Amino acid sequence: MSDDGRIEAEYSQLKAKRSGAAADAAEASAFTIPTAFPLQLAYGDNPEGAKIQLLQTFQGLGEEGISNLVGKLVMSLFPIQAPWFGYQPNGMVPEDMIQPLRNYLLARELDIASKMNTTDYRAKMRHILEQLLIVGNVMVFLRDDYDLTVYRLNQYVQHCDGAGKVRKLVIKELPNLDAVTEEQLDIANLTMDALVDSFDKEACWLYTKVQWDPDPKKKHWRITQELNAKIIGERTEKISPYIPLLYDLLPNEHYARSFAGKKIGDLRSFNGLNKAILDGVVAMARGLVTVDPSSALTPDDIQNSANWAVVVDDTRDGKAVNLGVMTMDKSRDFGVAIQQEQQIENRLGRAMLLHQAAQRNAERVTAYEVMQVARELDGALGGLYAEIASNIQKPFLERFTHQMERDALILPIPQQMKPFIELDIRTGIEALSRQIELEKLMRSLQIVLQSEQMMASLDTDVALQRIFELNMVDTRGGLIKSAERRQADAEAMMKQQMAAQAGGQAIQSMGKIAENQASKES
Repeated sequence: MSDDGRIEAEYSQLKAKRSGAAADAAEASAFTIPTAFPLQLAYGDNPEGAKIQLLQTFQGLGEEGISNLVGKLVMSLFPIQAPWFGYQPNGMVPEDMIQPLRNYLLARELDIASKMNTTDYRAKMRHILEQLLIVGNVMVFLRDDYDLTVYRLNQYVQHCDGAGKVRKLVIKELPNLDAVTEEQLDIANLTMDALVDSFDKEACWLYTKVQWDPDPKKKHWRITQELNAKIIGERTEKISPYIPLLYDLLPNEHYARSFAGKKIGDLRSFNGLNKAILDGVVAMARGLVTVDPSSALTPDDIQNSANWAVVVDDTRDGKAVNLGVMTMDKSRDFGVAIQQEQQIENRLGRAMLLHQAAQRNAERVTAYEVMQVARELDGALGGLYAEIASNIQKPFLERFTHQMERDALILPIPQQMKPFIELDIRTGIEALSRQIELEKLMRSLQIVLQSEQMMASLDTDVALQRIFELNMVDTRGGLIKSAERRQADAEAMMKQQMAAQAGGQAIQSMGKIAENQASKES
């Protein structure tokens, strides 16, 4: 419990390296979605008036474009119609073990997907992706209740190694009053009343340090928390619940660049041109009535006269001689500005996929549509789509499954089976979804059914199991009959047929006997 306040001091030291990234994020946010990263988060509660005036927005194209990209990313990365992840046997699995292993992995996959669907992670992903595109940096914390807490850049600092991996995080936040224990309060020399009072005044902060320990014997994350300059808790995690996400990290930097930051030149120019055009339109729309000083009319007569009122003044050919209307006719001069604005709008529209074919608005979309959107996104994001998918999906899935195993909601994969299993993220550029694979299987089966010779070589049990698997149908509980059950059912069917046949023969024999008896009596 020594080194009081060391985490707070470390946060203050690393905060200086964040200032440039925060300023860039504030500008990108101002021209896209101002609430994503307001000015106050970068410049404090009282930013200079010049900065506020500079970053006023006069267009909605940035917000429309970012929202469009976020919607497409959520749909392609986390589709509703099927899990975006799965487990597959690799090439080292013996042929006779492939199907049983697939059944085991499918059951695990369904359990994880079922638990995920009880959370609101898809809704949180919209906010996460919005921060990633505008700010370039965002952090996610997977809580013990499987819900997500999202941290904006102003709430944490980070330090990356030479390989571009985040190895240290320090988070500054208000403490969760429900999570602080009596023991932690004693260590921090606080009472609950004092903590609540400090909480209301935002005078007491909780600092959390997350650091990777590269020691080959350890290789874990060490998580340390500090409250009121006292260390109140420390633990280690093999897989960290704190997941930092980066958009495009350049070498030897600690904070990534954002999509909006890369388009800031066009966004800034479009905003300035739009402001100039709006100011010009307002000026041209203004009309001033002029009155000749020698006229019998006065300005008050003009201002106070009702519509179609009769006034006395000199006229010539039905027109007032001493009156005029002063307007500014500069519409031709604005042609160059409007043309330049349209060129920038077209560039931004293409970059943000606003000019692409409209996505069909439906609860379920086809696998082809998902893959098409993924390809469009990869082009719009400069080839970073696959990297974004991997950086978001895999760490989140690994931590989620780790917590489920810890909480005994699923069984861990046996150590001897791990070398034979591969994690399959199904929403990358080259990944095939279950629907596409199912379509291929069904087309192949249609060809096989046309030939009795090929049908004889088909294992119908494996084909049926694969169809159910690709349709995400859980076959546990006896949905598919075993070979023994099928044989027993066939034998029972045969006995029923034999009994029915025997009954029919008995009825026929009795009928003949009755006919013979009747003929004898006659």
